[in-house]
Amino acid sequence: MSATVASCVATAVNAATHFPGTWSPSYSVDVERLRLLGQGPMADWLRASMTDELRTVFPANIAPRRLIVRLTSLTLSSYVGRGSRGGHGSGGGGDTDYLEGEALIIGARGEIISRYPQLLALPSSSGGAWYQPDSERARIANLARSYVYWLSRNIPRS
Repeated sequence: MSATVASCVATAVNAATHFPGTWSPSYSVDVERLRLLGQGPMADWLRASMTDELRTVFPANIAPRRLIVRLTSLTLSSYVGRGSRGGHGSGGGGDTDYLEGEALIIGARGEIISRYPQLLALPSSSGGAWYQPDSERARIANLARSYVYWLSRNIPRS
């Protein structure tokens, strides 16, 4: 049975490349700006996490042919868990993580069809407890998930 399933999958993959009207979308996450800002490892985590989210949220039957997400700014708060003082906010927004960039829909000839700029702000605690060993990765994964969620609400599905 598994050989039959594997054969069907291989046939479907080959057919998609040979028959017009069947295609698989292309996703890419550009983190070059983040690397230039010295955020290499975090940029790589973000790219991997966001690419997975794009594949989940924009499946082949509804995704644009080519979707590029260009990320320009990532800010992770240095300390999570401070809370407010005596019922008053801290006033500095120090417990907020930010992710900024834009999504580009690219046409068949390589032209930009549309742009979707976006700035996401989330509480730093939304990625989990600050004292967990992988808290930065969890926060980055949460930023990627939320960023793609909001893109899916703004980009028309065709």
